[in-house]
Amino acid sequence: DFASQRSLSTNNDLKIEFPMARLTPFVDGVFDHGRVRPGYEIDTRAFRTDSGAGGGLDIGLTTKTGVRLEAHRRRLKYREDEFFFGNSLQETLNRRTDSLGLSWRQKLTPLTTFVVRSEFEKERFDFESSRDAEGVRVMPGFEFDPFALIGGKVFVGYRSFDTLDPLLPNYTGVVADVEEGRLVVAEADR
Repeated sequence: DFASQRSLSTNNDLKIEFPMARLTPFVDGVFDHGRVRPGYEIDTRAFRTDSGAGGGLDIGLTTKTGVRLEAHRRRLKYREDEFFFGNSLQETLNRRTDSLGLSWRQKLTPLTTFVVRSEFEKERFDFESSRDAEGVRVMPGFEFDPFALIGGKVFVGYRSFDTLDPLLPNYTGVVADVEEGRLVVAEADR
């Protein structure tokens, strides 16, 4: 019944660090290819490729305090035959996102880090330049190690989202970013 929803998908993340005394340069990348539901508003599994690369530098100021500088470029592409209610997802959603980030990191415990993230982001759409935007985000929060009882990230902060088209509304206000991360070392039936 749902043959059009099938696909062989891959979701790959890679991060390579080069630890030195107080400096740790890193490079990272992401490649997500397959049918994915774009969001709550678009209720279809559309075939897309989400890829990106970046890098940065962790600077250790003390044994528990550090600063991270990073830059990333991400590319989102839908196939030309993907539509939702007659609208081409390729023409509406294909875009490139560039970001620059600066973070303050304070280790509270071996498994918990307090972080203040700041980021400048620029989005450029392939077919609808009226949707181009730039924004700034400042978000304090916590990162919990995967080996902690509760793993993941919790950030709440401020975002300014400015569209380049004067006819589209801007946004300034509170935003949140919450990720649950669990590490299962071993699983056994009882």
